[in-house]
Amino acid sequence: MVDGYDQDVLAEIEGLETVRGLNVKIKEGGRIRPTVDLYTSSLRIFMAGDSAAQVERDYLHIQRIKDQVFRLR
Repeated sequence: MVDGYDQDVLAEIEGLETVRGLNVKIKEGGRIRPTVDLYTSSLRIFMAGDSAAQVERDYLHIQRIKDQVFRLR
């Protein structure tokens, strides 16, 4: 069960140069289930940049920290 969110990690993601939007899809008290498609994802991040290299750099950073977003019971 999701007990809350790490606001510092969310702020770090939102502060990346290519991040244009972030949507946390699992509410407090909700359950995280395996992601099988866009509809079942727990977090949605919209990205755009001047180059593919910028987007790739930020994407890799998000991959390293994404599991820290949710505080679980």
